[in-house]
Amino acid sequence: MESLSEQLLESWLDISAIIRNDRIVNGLTFNETFICNILLRQKKKDDKIYLTAMDLCASTGILKSQMNRCLTSLEEKGLIERFRSEEDKRKVYIKFREENSRLYEEEHQHSLKIPNKLIQRMGEEKIEQIIGLLDEIIDTIKKISMEGQLKKAEEIEISSVNEENIK
Repeated sequence: MESLSEQLLESWLDISAIIRNDRIVNGLTFNETFICNILLRQKKKDDKIYLTAMDLCASTGILKSQMNRCLTSLEEKGLIERFRSEEDKRKVYIKFREENSRLYEEEHQHSLKIPNKLIQRMGEEKIEQIIGLLDEIIDTIKKISMEGQLKKAEEIEISSVNEENIK
């Protein structure tokens, strides 16, 4: 019998594969749609605060090199605009261009088909429970990740102290 950890990992990988491989989007790549979604949510939350490529990398887990390719593609499609900060010329901000958002909106509506079918088949109450559990999983994973980062930082600090003591 599989352990609970193995079952959870298998379910997680199955869902990830379905989301990534089921072509939920057509005109944009999954990553491009993901980026647009984050930029649009940020704009709706506070249209005076813009994100950088590094902010997007942190939010999505996309590597810097992949992020640059995605942003270049989105810029060529007219969905985003990059501009330099007035205060710090080294910072480049990314702005979602709502005037050209038709392609993204079509992709977004297309991507809602699967969640809508899930709601129809499983019922709103069950989906609300799933959302609550997923939110709890996300919060827990973030905490675990932060604990791991803190532990790594402590290990680096201990390591450098040990190196200095050796000298």
